[in-house]
Amino acid sequence: MQPHQDVLADMRAKGFSYQQLADWLDGQGIKVSKDTVRLFVEKASGSVS
Repeated sequence: MQPHQDVLADMRAKGFSYQQLADWLDGQGIKVSKDTVRLFVEKASGSVS
C-alpha cells in the first residue's frame, strides 16, 4: 500500500470511508480489509504508535 499512501490520505481527507479505500485498492490489485487500511493510514499519519 505504500506507493498509494498519499492517495489514501487525500481520499480520507475528502471523507472516503476505510471500506471505500479498501475497495479502491482492490481495483488496483491490492486485496486488503478495511481494518488493514485503517491501521496503515493511521500509522502513516502518526495517529498510531
